[in-house]
Amino acid sequence: MKILLDDLPLDASDKRRAKIFLIAYHVYDNIDGLTYEKLLYWATKRFSNTQPRLNEYIAEAVKIDIMSKIGNKYYVTPENLEDWGEAHGFIEIREPVKCLGCGYEYFTSLSKCPKCRSVEREAVSTDGDSTLYTQPAKTRTRNEIIQGEDVNQPIHKNIPKDEKTRQKNGKTGELNAVEVLNQYGEASKGKGTYGEPDVYWISKNHSYGCEVKSVGHGKKNKSFKLDRKSWESLCGYCDHNDLVPVLFVEERINGSPMGDNYHLILRHRVDEKLADSDADRVSLSVYELSTLHYQAFSLGRKVELREGI
Repeated sequence: MKILLDDLPLDASDKRRAKIFLIAYHVYDNIDGLTYEKLLYWATKRFSNTQPRLNEYIAEAVKIDIMSKIGNKYYVTPENLEDWGEAHGFIEIREPVKCLGCGYEYFTSLSKCPKCRSVEREAVSTDGDSTLYTQPAKTRTRNEIIQGEDVNQPIHKNIPKDEKTRQKNGKTGELNAVEVLNQYGEASKGKGTYGEPDVYWISKNHSYGCEVKSVGHGKKNKSFKLDRKSWESLCGYCDHNDLVPVLFVEERINGSPMGDNYHLILRHRVDEKLADSDADRVSLSVYELSTLHYQAFSLGRKVELREGI
């Protein structure tokens, strides 16, 4: 994972959490795992703490599930570390935005528009031919970050190269959701911004506002992230407009003769999932969908709707 450090305002001031993050990040930097002895040796050299206190940090990293111990070695699940790091200000992901003053597009790694210096902005999609201004950044290796004095400096990652693919899958998923749900009522595309649903669906009993996500069974991406603020905005919009907020997930299954699956997840199940994490963007695995959904669908094969839908 390529990591860039930018000169942005400090956001993570909790020294204990910073040390826990750096311990887990050091384990992440060793893909074959680290034994307790090697991890303790590194932490002793890195921090001026006693062994019992360092043991507390290691134990807490395991407790909050950013590190795990398998056999005699510690390992890190990157997704969990990223979620926790983002939640506490140690990791930030650059997102594309448009200046509301002059319309210039740039990344959130800059606090002001580089053209007119306005701080007013809105999120934009990376679909299309938008040219986004990128701030020059100093590339550093993971070891340089760990050994430096940037304990409280957020780590900033470029938007991945496959971001356009992800965005394209999301837009296609929304169109597929409309097609699927039209089998059971009337569905139409929404704007998907400022709380408005990605898809509207009127069934026999209710009118729904759907947040649509798309996820596949690829080797790297077997999960998707749900933005807490976006979900809360959707729920607020739906409450105000007498809609039932739901999460509708497209599960892409390449090569399956039965086609892709679609999962309708009710509001209380989503809220329960969000309540289990402090992260602003909560990761949901493709393998959780069958346990979270209230109703499953497929395109072209009608199923019996459960009572109440």
